[in-house]
Amino acid sequence: MGLLSKAGGKSSVVLDEMGKALRDRLRGLPENTTPSTVLNLLKAYGAFQTGLCLSLENENYTSYATVGMGIEKLSFSWNKIWAGKKARDKFFRLETPAKLGIKDAGKDSAYWVFPLDSFKPWGTVMILGTQNSSDFNPETVSILLSDVIDKILMPVAPSDEA
Repeated sequence: MGLLSKAGGKSSVVLDEMGKALRDRLRGLPENTTPSTVLNLLKAYGAFQTGLCLSLENENYTSYATVGMGIEKLSFSWNKIWAGKKARDKFFRLETPAKLGIKDAGKDSAYWVFPLDSFKPWGTVMILGTQNSSDFNPETVSILLSDVIDKILMPVAPSDEA
């Protein structure tokens, strides 16, 4: 189970009909669906402009799925994203997104981090970039993620062991 599904407390935010329909569509996707597909579907509902799913490898978070950022793999040092004081939060706004080196990380944009597991530091995270003027609601995205976490995690390579 990921951190999102374990987070305590009840949210006052509920999914609207479109959110429920998206959740059902995401749940019904085939097992071999890529995280990029999930990000693209989530983008249409979530009102964000860019998205990254990253996994921790050798002290760097490396992208395994992106939307709105081209196909180039991105990599950031774990300590540019890890926020120990926010380790239990379902999501948080990245305080200094410019240090990630993302081109549009200016004063008109915001970047939100969604830890996808409870490791310390997190093994996988999703970062969504928004315009400050957008209708982006991180709570709604968090609710959706908690219901479809298995669809957004990095696919595990099949084992040769039988």
